Amino acid sequence: MSKVKLELSKKTAAQKIDLGKTIVSKMTGNATFATPNPPLAAITTAITNLSAATAEVVAARKTVEVKMIAAKLAESTLDSLLTQEGNYVENISNGDEAKILSAGMDVRKDASAAVALPDKVASVNATIGDSAGEIDLSWDKIEGAKSYVVETALSSMDPLEWKHMVVSTRSKAEVNTLKSGVSYHLRVAAVGSVGQGPWSDPVVKVAP
Repeated sequence: MSKVKLELSKKTAAQKIDLGKTIVSKMTGNATFATPNPPLAAITTAITNLSAATAEVVAARKTVEVKMIAAKLAESTLDSLLTQEGNYVENISNGDEAKILSAGMDVRKDASAAVALPDKVASVNATIGDSAGEIDLSWDKIEGAKSYVVETALSSMDPLEWKHMVVSTRSKAEVNTLKSGVSYHLRVAAVGSVGQGPWSDPVVKVAP
């Protein structure tokens, strides 16, 4: 005896819409199925609603992309201005630490001082990203760190099997190749001129 094969869990919204339209078209006026249950009109309404909702999601993503580009441009502009201001303060202060600090800026450590591994990264925060499978991370900046490495591990694994994901030169990173609906452990370590510091305490987050 043959059975219906829909496999809806494997289909995208667009594929479900196409399937629904095909079914409505084939069953309309079909004498074999004179009293569809649910009515074909209900399926048509659901198709219309899903089409509209999908279009809104696409439009919203485009809006977010535009805003993200604008935000990154604004951030780049501020970085440039702050760098120029830092150069000005450095020149005017003539290396006077008190004067530099009075301008609200930190002072670089003496390059001749003993160099050690970076400290342990603290205050790691994980939030849901803008796209499916994306988790955004942020953490406290570590003095002397030149970059940061991020690793993830499936929370379901025991013991955890850590996998390298991304390197960032700032105290934040995007991990965007994760599987939606899956729980992950994430950790961060700072890398300095003499090597990598200890790993942060892991945080746990479910990928969107």
